[in-house]
Amino acid sequence: SIDPKFDVGSMVRSALSYRQAHPAAEQGLKLIYPTMISPAEQAGIPIRIASINNPTGDATVITDVEHSGTPVLIVTASDHAYSITVMFAKVHDVLRALACLPSSVHDSDIISVSADTAGESFRVTVPAGAGATVAHHLHEQLCRKSEVL
Repeated sequence: SIDPKFDVGSMVRSALSYRQAHPAAEQGLKLIYPTMISPAEQAGIPIRIASINNPTGDATVITDVEHSGTPVLIVTASDHAYSITVMFAKVHDVLRALACLPSSVHDSDIISVSADTAGESFRVTVPAGAGATVAHHLHEQLCRKSEVL
């Protein structure tokens, strides 16, 4: 659900469809590359992604079956800003999570919030100093919401 270096409470999303994996890979989701999805999809071969430290443990399997579930947060960082892309979440859930940011993150810290035209991903860009806090908070708010559903 998020890179564990940003939130130790990260969870494995057990399944994605090829259709879901394409934009996630294009947005920078680690270990999934756009060029690896199409050949597997065309051949009908599932893709299994697991931890190198626990290869037989929890994993994400990519197939042709559509899945709902835990939102995915993709965090990219530079020296000056963090870009947090939220995928597979509803707009009202993302807005609710942003509205509940802790008081340590002020509105002036948010550089931008945008959504793609299909509404499948949302990007929040914040200064580097607030990035880890915002990523952790969004993950906590959105994943807790999806667990209740």
